[in-house]
Amino acid sequence: MKSENVQVTVTKDFKEDLDKFISTLTESIYKAKGQTLLYIPPLELVGTVKEQAANKELTQRLEQIIIRWTRQIREVGTLGTTTTTAQNLSLK
Repeated sequence: MKSENVQVTVTKDFKEDLDKFISTLTESIYKAKGQTLLYIPPLELVGTVKEQAANKELTQRLEQIIIRWTRQIREVGTLGTTTTTAQNLSLK
């Protein structure tokens, strides 16, 4: 029983770390191109919406995705404002 719990925990941790790595890599690649991509990791959505809403691990994972997206969107908004300001200053 204990080894099954360890395996489940290790698998979960590995998936989380892999998602973070791929998300960071994707963000870096698109950032170098001057673009922003909101990465969506593969999700295993099984059951009804009510059952999924009760799944704490899924909820936490989705919250982490939203937090990352929020940071990216804020960054784009800040960079957009900075670029617009710099363009306006250079026109004068």
